[in-house]
Amino acid sequence: MTTMKTAKPERRTFLRLAPAATAGLVLTRMKPRSQADPRNPELPPYQIFRAAEIARDIRRTEARPGSVQMVSGPDSNELPFTMVLTTEAKTTAPGFESHQHRDHIFHILEGETEYEVGGQPQGGRMIAPGEWRGKRVMGATRLQLRAGDRLVIHRGTPHKRRTPGRVTFILTSPQGVSPDH
Repeated sequence: MTTMKTAKPERRTFLRLAPAATAGLVLTRMKPRSQADPRNPELPPYQIFRAAEIARDIRRTEARPGSVQMVSGPDSNELPFTMVLTTEAKTTAPGFESHQHRDHIFHILEGETEYEVGGQPQGGRMIAPGEWRGKRVMGATRLQLRAGDRLVIHRGTPHKRRTPGRVTFILTSPQGVSPDH
């Protein structure tokens, strides 16, 4: 009898921790701080995400689909990015969106999802400064993403997600005003 090999636990752990490493790359591009930021003295000069905490958050969102805010954005602690862990099942976004002041980096941990990205927005409306929402985009590209895939959506690019099954991902969103806006 032949038995099938499954993915080694080390690979699965690596895939789950890779988004934290991505955040580390974002953090290394930030100005170093040897002490607390005077604008927010409660913010430490670094943050660490331990594998056990990430695994706990993944289990929690897989048991009950939803999101865990890993790093808050500039509204609460003046970091130039946010990071959210999300699990969703059988979900379709109501429409397309684009953001002039932030990029999206999606890292798929488990499952799969579909994206439509790019193209020309048709109609829609600005819901806040630099935030567009609409039902139609002409010429969008459809992408299928699976565990281990990473998708970078640059600011100003229309995008929409549809998850017919189940997916767990980490979204990192670097923020700031692009030079051309």
